[in-house]
Amino acid sequence: HSYGTLSYNRKRDCWVVKAEPSVTELCKRLFPGTTTNRRGEARFTAHRRIVGDLNWLMLRYPLTVKPQDVQRWQAALADARDYVRRREAALKTPERVAPDPHVFAGTLTAFQEEGLAFLLRTERCLLADEMGLGKTVQALAMLAQLGAYPAIVIAPAHLMRNWEGEIGRFLRKPDGSEAAVHVIKGLKPYVLPPADIYLMHYLLLRGWKEALPELDLRYVVFDEIQELRHSGTEKYSAASLLAEHAERVVGL
Repeated sequence: HSYGTLSYNRKRDCWVVKAEPSVTELCKRLFPGTTTNRRGEARFTAHRRIVGDLNWLMLRYPLTVKPQDVQRWQAALADARDYVRRREAALKTPERVAPDPHVFAGTLTAFQEEGLAFLLRTERCLLADEMGLGKTVQALAMLAQLGAYPAIVIAPAHLMRNWEGEIGRFLRKPDGSEAAVHVIKGLKPYVLPPADIYLMHYLLLRGWKEALPELDLRYVVFDEIQELRHSGTEKYSAASLLAEHAERVVGL
């Protein structure tokens, strides 16, 4: 017995479940990020974590994948399984990591090395050290260690200069040069120059809501992430959209 269908919406880059209301309502309750208020329909951002959830759901409530989307679904499922294998392998990584001195011009304390190891093995996480203990440095060490460029850092406006200074102080490219930084300005999107790290403050997110996900910025750092504590705001909506399209998201 099939409880409904699963198809891919190319325009919205999401998977759509059209099924018996009991199944779609279960989707909306169990899985975060489900969109649409239509009865008998649930939409999911096309992300490997969501694909894993959908596969789990289909073990209990089989869905028929639309013929035109079978190949895409199989590829997405293979990617999701590979993600789980890598996540499990990450749990066996060292508890402390010292950054590569060729790409990071600084020395971390023991607890910061633990923080770096945590950031490296966790693709979506929150680093919540007390104020003044070096969350910025640990995030930069992660970007350096991964070579995670281009990346974008979202921070309060009064911290823009601090981030720019810390990037220049600690980050080095493999050739010894400093990481290129561009500070995004204004609410109106424009063609961004090439850079290793883009800096933007929270008040600009609403203007760049549709543009940022199109830029293939796979690494995102949200500094002072409590700025996003109110889910009904435009900046929260824009940040969520940016995060959905990113491979690695860190909140400080």
